[in-house]
Amino acid sequence: MTGWIDRRLRARGDRGAILVFALIIVTTVALVVGVVLTRGGGSLKATVALRGVAGASYAADSAANIAINNLRNGYGFSPADAQLAFNNNPSDGLGCFGHNSGVTGDTDNLILNGFYPAAGSFGPSSAYVHCSAQGGTGQQGPAVTITKDNKAAYALITLGGSITNTAGSPLKVHGGVYSNNAITGPVALDLGDAHAVNSCTDTTVVAPAVKDCNNHTPYVDPNYAADIASAPALVPLPTSCTGNVAVFSPGYYDDVVALNAAVRLCSASWFKPGTYYFDFHNGCVGSADYCPANVFPGRSGNDANVWVIPDGKPVIGGQRAGVFATSSQVVMTEVNGNDYMGPGNCVSPLTDTSALGVQFIFGADSQMHLEKTASMELCGSYHTDKAPIELFGLQASTPGVSTPSLTSETRDISHGGSVISSGAFVNADVAHLRPGGAGATWTRGGTTGTPPGTCCGTLDASDVTLTKGDGTFTPGTKAAALPILRANGTGSVLWSTGNSGASKTGSLLLEGFAPSAAVPSDPSLTVSSAKLSMAHYEPVGGSASVRLVVSGSGTATWTPPSWPSGQTPASNQISITGADLTSLQAFIRANGYTKATVTYSLRGGTAAADPYRVGQVKLELSLAWDGQSGDTTGGTTTLKVDGFAPSTSVPAGAILTGATVHVDHSESVTAGSSGSVTLGVGGWSYTSPTITPSTSLTTENLVVPVASLNALQSQIHANGYTKASVAYTAKAAAGTTTTLKSITLELKYYLPVLRAQSGCVTAPLAGGGCSFLWTDSDHGNNKVSLYMQGTTYVPKADVNLTLSNFGAQVLKFGLIARQMEFNINNGNPRYTGPVFQIPDNTFTTGFVSSVVQLEVHLCLGESTVSTDCKARAPALTSRVQFYDPTGVPVPFARQVTPLSWNHTR
Repeated sequence: MTGWIDRRLRARGDRGAILVFALIIVTTVALVVGVVLTRGGGSLKATVALRGVAGASYAADSAANIAINNLRNGYGFSPADAQLAFNNNPSDGLGCFGHNSGVTGDTDNLILNGFYPAAGSFGPSSAYVHCSAQGGTGQQGPAVTITKDNKAAYALITLGGSITNTAGSPLKVHGGVYSNNAITGPVALDLGDAHAVNSCTDTTVVAPAVKDCNNHTPYVDPNYAADIASAPALVPLPTSCTGNVAVFSPGYYDDVVALNAAVRLCSASWFKPGTYYFDFHNGCVGSADYCPANVFPGRSGNDANVWVIPDGKPVIGGQRAGVFATSSQVVMTEVNGNDYMGPGNCVSPLTDTSALGVQFIFGADSQMHLEKTASMELCGSYHTDKAPIELFGLQASTPGVSTPSLTSETRDISHGGSVISSGAFVNADVAHLRPGGAGATWTRGGTTGTPPGTCCGTLDASDVTLTKGDGTFTPGTKAAALPILRANGTGSVLWSTGNSGASKTGSLLLEGFAPSAAVPSDPSLTVSSAKLSMAHYEPVGGSASVRLVVSGSGTATWTPPSWPSGQTPASNQISITGADLTSLQAFIRANGYTKATVTYSLRGGTAAADPYRVGQVKLELSLAWDGQSGDTTGGTTTLKVDGFAPSTSVPAGAILTGATVHVDHSESVTAGSSGSVTLGVGGWSYTSPTITPSTSLTTENLVVPVASLNALQSQIHANGYTKASVAYTAKAAAGTTTTLKSITLELKYYLPVLRAQSGCVTAPLAGGGCSFLWTDSDHGNNKVSLYMQGTTYVPKADVNLTLSNFGAQVLKFGLIARQMEFNINNGNPRYTGPVFQIPDNTFTTGFVSSVVQLEVHLCLGESTVSTDCKARAPALTSRVQFYDPTGVPVPFARQVTPLSWNHTR
């Protein structure tokens, strides 16, 4: 059997094997080709599909970009509507795309028919873009951006003491409270958490806010910086009204008595935008030298440095707004027929990013009090990165705060000065007169006449000539009459005609009046006084005249220029003054003085019983000279210099405590030598006592006495100090050399500095302390209006607010203080909202920024937008922000920022 099989197999052979292989190869190739063709068809389909997706994406992007460009330019496809830029203003009747769509009531939709060209198997495509504005943006948004960066963390914060409400009704707060002590009494929050290191039993919050009492984590002082780091210059107070408004300028105020008077000057007071520093010196805190009584009217007690906001005289700080912008009237609200000041008199940082406000900075124990019907509104400046602080209490950690220190500085001519006039001094220049210089000198020329001397006192007549004329003298002899006519005589010499007659005359001539020693001619001679005295009587109908003739050397004579022919003796004394005295001095300087004559002339008859009478005639002269002749200086010369500029500015508000002029001098001869100094600063001057001469170089320390220093102190406080002048007047005898080595001026003063709050303001109330800011609590019916449009930051001070009937007090940006007391003591306040507030956060940049959402519905291959296309899911959704730098939309000026860009897959 086996053999048969083997034979059969051998009999068939290899015929047909190649066919089998061929069939296998063909089948394999067919299978491979089939698979390849199948996969190739799938890829082709995928490629076609991807091209469709890309085309749809590009079309959607294009439609969104067209819509954005329409919003950016403000005119879309209609140039006539170029002004109609969308800014989410519901009152202008415009939608996102103005009137461009041509469909009334459908202006938030943009129809783009056939806008995208045909591509591949698709014909031209269309798109429907729907725009929806985001609420709270653009004109529907807030006026300003409020974030954690430009407001306090809580509406009410006390860093040391408690928050205390003694009223029966709750203290309302919006924005949270934090006390590093306790919260005592009812406090109701409508927003924000309540925290207290100690108890806060009567505090209520609104969920989801939390109330956290007995929390042992104190709030950390934010340590805000003031707007200034050094004290500004003192500014003058207004002395008149501008449109019935007292206008105050930014700067330094240190006299509360004057400030209290100034805010009562006009119907209202306006503090222009800027930084104000109040550090009152009327009640002395610190060194008494820092608050001299002659500069600051004194007051006593804790109220010595209190700025009182008066009844009926509104005080406004910041950019003027409302009716107050153009008048002295303030915004008023009516309650029960009575008008009270309302808010809105200054531009608030809550409503305007361009708000320029005030910052009132207080130092030492300066305080502020609002009287019974006082009104005040202060607006701070808007910032994006810090709170708008309108009231600031300095503390030791504030940059720039320091303790006043006494500056003592000695300056000379080389400090900004020059020689104004050198007189007869030589080498009078800056190099010689500065300390260490060789000095200036004056050697008096001429020759010595008589020794220095004085004259004359009371001079008598030595001879008399009686000319009886038409009458008779009694006694009638020279020997008998002369003793009566001398200065120390008694009785009278009589002259009588025995009967009347206007033409009857007589006279007596007195000669002599000679000095005990001749008075020399000397250009230094001075006549300080001269007068002629005599006892006389003229009867009714009679008259007399007196003539004086002064004789010098040789034949030179002088008579008074104003009465050369005589003077009617209206009284018993004729003084020589004014031009007559100057003329007499010039005569004696040139001619000396040797004698004089006095003629007494009589006219008019008399009865025997009523004669003329004359007696006790004397000439009184007061002369002085130094014995020098032949010298044109007259024995004196003056050198005047200026300079003495301080090394650093001494501004208005500085307090001068002392002034001393140091003069280094010497005189070769002391006899007849002397000197004096006149110090000048602005319109003030002081002349020193006579300087004692010295043959060796001597430093004279001339201290300005208190009586004169007070006036200089007031002048420097009002105007500051820049330089001074010093005049040195030297007097010398013949041949004497005066050396002026140097002149220096030593001034002691305090410069204005920022002082941390101190005194009663920072002391505990129970220990004699005082509140920094408080409203009237002495009257049960106060009507105080207090609007603080900014953050009040007084971390070391106490604030005490009392609301009464018709009162309104609100702090819009919060309070940070050491402690706070609140009370409602009568009636119903007209303001019933939260007293302490902080604004809520906003999430846009205010009016200047509009945000929209664009939804692009794509109509691929459709030449027009169909109803079905509008209903399709959007192919692209994008949120876009449009920013208008000025707040007013300007085509082509808007800035575009896509916030999101999402394709639907």
